[in-house]
Amino acid sequence: MKIVSTLLSFAAGLALLAVPAPPANAQSYPSRPVLVGFPPGGGTDLLARLLAKKLSDTWGQPVLVDNRAGASATIASDMVAKAPADGYTISMGQLTPNAIAPALIAKMPYDAKRDLVPVVLVGSSPNVLVTQPGLGVASIPELVALAKSRPGKLTYASSGAGSLQHIAAELFRTTAGVEMVHVPYKGSSQALVDLMSGQVDLNFDSIPPVIQQVRAGKLRAVAVTAARRASAFPDLPVIAESPGATPVRPCATRSCTPVSPS
Repeated sequence: MKIVSTLLSFAAGLALLAVPAPPANAQSYPSRPVLVGFPPGGGTDLLARLLAKKLSDTWGQPVLVDNRAGASATIASDMVAKAPADGYTISMGQLTPNAIAPALIAKMPYDAKRDLVPVVLVGSSPNVLVTQPGLGVASIPELVALAKSRPGKLTYASSGAGSLQHIAAELFRTTAGVEMVHVPYKGSSQALVDLMSGQVDLNFDSIPPVIQQVRAGKLRAVAVTAARRASAFPDLPVIAESPGATPVRPCATRSCTPVSPS
C-alpha cells in the first residue's frame, strides 16, 4: 500500500501516516525515509521531525526525514504515487499537494484520489496572518486601509504558487478588495527570513514556524484564519471577526484559471 496523509480543512492540517504491517521478509522495517514535500523549517517539516523521533523510539531504529521540496509539494507526492506498493513509501501530507494542486493545475503528474491513500489526521493548524513589524498595522481594518492607500505596493509571501498560503492571501485580497503583489518562495522558511528582514510585508503561514518569531517580536501576528480563536494565540481575533474581511467562496464570481506549480 502506498500511504500519504491528507488535510481535512482550510487550515494547514497535517496527518500522521499509520504504517501497515511490513512484508514477511522484512527484518528491519522500516528502512526507508519519510518524505516531506517542503524544505526544512516549515510547519509540515517541524511536525514530521517530531513524529520521526517518536517513531524511531518506538521502532528502535532511525526514521529519516527526506525533504523533497518544490512544485508546491507535488514532487514528493508524485514520488509517493509512483513508488512500489510495498508498504514502505510513506509521507507527511498537506492540503496543498493533495487538494489545492489537483484543483488548480491542469495536468497533474498523479491522481491524488486514486494513487494516494489517506490514513489518519495528525492535527491541524489555522494559518496566521503575520506582518513584518515595520509595516505598522495591528488589525485587519488597519491592514485593509493601508493596502487601499497603497494599491499594488504591499507584498505577500507564500511557499509557492497554489500553496495554502497563496490561496489564503488571494482569498483575503479579493474579499477585502485590495491589490497586493504575490512573492512566491520555495518554502515557508525562506519566506519567513525575508519577512522578518522587511523584504516582504506579510504572509499567511501556519502557526508552528511563526509562533516563536511572534513571541520574540520579530513578526507581528494580526489574525488567524480559523472559525474560532487559536489556543496558541487566544487574544488574536479571527479574520472573519473583522468587517470587510469575511471569507467568501473562492472563484464564486469568476472562472478559475489553472496555474503552474513553482
